[in-house]
Amino acid sequence: MRIGEVARAAGTTPRAVRHYHRLGLLAEPARRSNGYRDYALADLARLMRIRWLADNGIPLGSVAAILSTESRNAEQRGTDSTDVREDLRALVSACEHDLEQLTRKHDRLTRMLGAAEQDSALTALPDELSAAFDRLRAETTDEVELATLERERDFLEVLAISGNAPDELFEWFGQMLDSPDRVRDYRLIMRRWGRLKGRSVDDATTEIDSLAHDLAVRLGNELPPFGGFTGTFDTGATDLALEDVIPDAAQRAAVFRAVELLAERGKEL
Repeated sequence: MRIGEVARAAGTTPRAVRHYHRLGLLAEPARRSNGYRDYALADLARLMRIRWLADNGIPLGSVAAILSTESRNAEQRGTDSTDVREDLRALVSACEHDLEQLTRKHDRLTRMLGAAEQDSALTALPDELSAAFDRLRAETTDEVELATLERERDFLEVLAISGNAPDELFEWFGQMLDSPDRVRDYRLIMRRWGRLKGRSVDDATTEIDSLAHDLAVRLGNELPPFGGFTGTFDTGATDLALEDVIPDAAQRAAVFRAVELLAERGKEL
């Protein structure tokens, strides 16, 4: 067989065959009297093995080691065989990681398709939490309350997309927004929160302390104790500063004070 024929039979190109010759993976066959290389069945078999290994992700350097160890006995294989096993373990591990990623991607896309087929908005939030936010938004007419609600939803979506927030957080929000009594308290707190915007921290000390105390009491009755807050949120690619999430100084002060109160509660327990 000439080079074009053996390349077609192996599902590759003459250029790739010549590349394998240069790398020493495939020996150059003898030439005929007319100057053309004459590839035999053994050459085709080796070429197809090279392609089979490479197509499965094995680096060409490891392909050379695999092919060379096959011609040796067990005692001679030694280091090359160990390297091949390590390469294969790494490839298997990479495949498992890719499968996990693809499974998650499949699940997300299936969920998006379901939402699109129902003409619903595409969101990373759990269905129950997204629906609860939609209900609350439809019931809300106060502009300050609406703005606070949208910011809270945006923040939760950032955490959901980053994958760095526990599922319990979204479950807690969903359950909280599904309870009429808790929603009523939540909306009152949102209004008080909204009224802090633009206030001086020094001038709003009483309101800040009052709101922080109420937040700590409500959260403390339902969430487990936790330690101090560092002032940043991990979004995966970077740490998101609290100033980015809550740009208003008075509102930010209320959050820090509530966290301090919750941390004190945790120490007492």
